Amino acid sequence: MANIMTFNRTEKKYFMTEDTYRRFLGAISPYIEAGDFPKSRIQNLYFDTPDFYYIRNSIDAVNYKEKVRLRCYGEASPDSTVFLEIKKKCNGIVYKRRETMKLREAEFYIRTGLMPKTTQIMKEIDYTVKQREDTAPAVYISYDRDSYWAKEDHDIRITFDSNILARVNDLDLRSGIYGNRVMPENTRLLEIKVSDHMPIWLAKALSLYRIYPASFSKYGKAYRDGLWKYYTDKKGVEKNVINF
Repeated sequence: MANIMTFNRTEKKYFMTEDTYRRFLGAISPYIEAGDFPKSRIQNLYFDTPDFYYIRNSIDAVNYKEKVRLRCYGEASPDSTVFLEIKKKCNGIVYKRRETMKLREAEFYIRTGLMPKTTQIMKEIDYTVKQREDTAPAVYISYDRDSYWAKEDHDIRITFDSNILARVNDLDLRSGIYGNRVMPENTRLLEIKVSDHMPIWLAKALSLYRIYPASFSKYGKAYRDGLWKYYTDKKGVEKNVINF
């Protein structure tokens, strides 16, 4: 896996029940194959300021949004490979730039502000983190993801997320996967990512099962819910002891 990766594409999101998911997946199965991470459990730490500037701006902004997050696939340890990412959305186009490092390096950066490397992308991420005072991990979000791409074009990515959990305490990827649910248990979030246009077979399947695009952000949903709801213990039990 390359150390530095950049993605420019459009992203569309859709909700569906488990029943619709199974039918839809069956309809498109002749055209897709497993992606590079076919089944994964993704852990994220989203960065924000004490007054939640970035998520408030993301919810309110129309033409430009940006976020910084630290991502890990699977269980985390000090030597796990993680991705420090900056994701920007401008006029409907998503630009994602990520830097690969070990978790211990990312944690050192979070504690000290000292960059673990001096690549151009790391500098861009560092600039975004430091342009607003006290930007730091603010929300943990994890989910299970099934990932596919189109057989004819690997730039067409199709993912299904389930078991979306969030917490605002214990912001450490090594603490394990737990939290309160962001979406109902029987719901899947479909994301379609394309760099050009959506193929006809995919558009037909969406139309057949009446699957319509929706504006959705996992972090944004948690923020709208009231972040106190996501203060939990390791059993995922809500602990209403903070009021944001």
